[in-house]
Amino acid sequence: MSEAQRTTFAPAEAREIRSLLDALPAARQAERRMSTSRLRHLGVPRAARASRATFDALVEAGELAVAEAPGASRAQITPHPGGRVFRVAVGVTGDSIPETWSAFDKRYQWLGKEPKSIASGDHLFVLAVDRWKSAVVGLYETVSGGAETLPGSPDPERWPWALGVKPLAAIPPPNAVQVIHQRGPQSGLPERVDDDEAVRQLYTAVADSPPPPGPTDLEQRVQELEVEDVTEDVLTAVRELGDQAYQPQVIKKAVELGRWNDAELSARAWFTGTGEESHIRRLVARALSHEMNMSRTLERPYGSSPFTFREADRAGVPYRQAGDRSPTTHDERVASIDIAELERATQRHMRLQDRFADELQRRGIEPRSPGPAEPQFDLAFEHRGAIHVVEVKTGTLPSQPQVRIGVGQVLEYHALVGDMYSTPVRPMLLLEGEPPAPWPQLAERLAIQIVRADRLDESLNELLNVA
Repeated sequence: MSEAQRTTFAPAEAREIRSLLDALPAARQAERRMSTSRLRHLGVPRAARASRATFDALVEAGELAVAEAPGASRAQITPHPGGRVFRVAVGVTGDSIPETWSAFDKRYQWLGKEPKSIASGDHLFVLAVDRWKSAVVGLYETVSGGAETLPGSPDPERWPWALGVKPLAAIPPPNAVQVIHQRGPQSGLPERVDDDEAVRQLYTAVADSPPPPGPTDLEQRVQELEVEDVTEDVLTAVRELGDQAYQPQVIKKAVELGRWNDAELSARAWFTGTGEESHIRRLVARALSHEMNMSRTLERPYGSSPFTFREADRAGVPYRQAGDRSPTTHDERVASIDIAELERATQRHMRLQDRFADELQRRGIEPRSPGPAEPQFDLAFEHRGAIHVVEVKTGTLPSQPQVRIGVGQVLEYHALVGDMYSTPVRPMLLLEGEPPAPWPQLAERLAIQIVRADRLDESLNELLNVA
């Protein structure tokens, strides 16, 4: 459920972003994961997540803006088509919700029965009964298609079932309006809204809602984490466990690798429906399933076998944003420059790498990061039956040493990846400008593709059209 990237942020959002980025360098690994997840939910572009200095530089350059954009004070809601809109009730006859009740404080809709017709992503309009006469006080998006009994129900006997929800809009009960013929269901289950005009009026009823606030406590911070935030730990666990990589051991090891503390592990699962109450353990189990059944990075020859890495003709794992990771110091200049200069160069490298990944995604091509058993190329992608492995080198005027080292690296990746997969492999260098002579001619002889960042759109289009 990754968020769309944005270019304009409200002043309050910018303050939160800067605070998160300031804390990243000294944060525990688990804290870094939660902060990175929050930055993603805020829509901060990948390149801007490297550091506060990077974010501020992009604002100063005009690539990002801090301003109250039109409609920024209202929730941005995309209406769902018919068939995916439901209504649910809060409060009961004789016991209405208080004036201070807010949908933004909720992460579950408590139900009297287990729902059978709800799917992940459905919209649930919240109608307050009794005193409020079924006025529309909020809108949720479901984050799971199932429900389960969890602790914390306001009335465990009457409402034992918890359905995980993401609040999209909240209207204070005294300001809420009714929609004709729409009543809060007392059946204990969500009820589908089939009338198109009623659906339109329900969305209108929450149009003046402010945007959802950020998480206000540790549990809500943990509940913002998604599968992609724990996938790297799962794959590392499988690699380190080897022939002992059975599901319980992988989940336990991945949780240890994440360095989660007891309070974080006790945060309730927002994605309900599995019987696992810990959100983090739930995510780790989902990530393991995703890597076997969806990404197909892992496999088990038999149901009782340990997990192993699949020998497939697809390089890499889902792309890990360079701007979300701690700067590394593998650059060949590490011994000859100071730490501040190295950090600036590394951040420049990460911004360029993420920009290239964004351009691939914009063209419908999935960027990939190296898997645990693969050489550490910057990124890879598949196009027209070939795997392209990419090495990134920064410098407005690429130097002879930079290009020479980049050529050696990408040729090594080409050979190693080629030994792992039967799909043809093509080496690629991403440079910020024209390489010096004789490298354009030598690269052509060596079948190394060169993409230039100073004319990235044109250069990438040429490559993809002829590749």
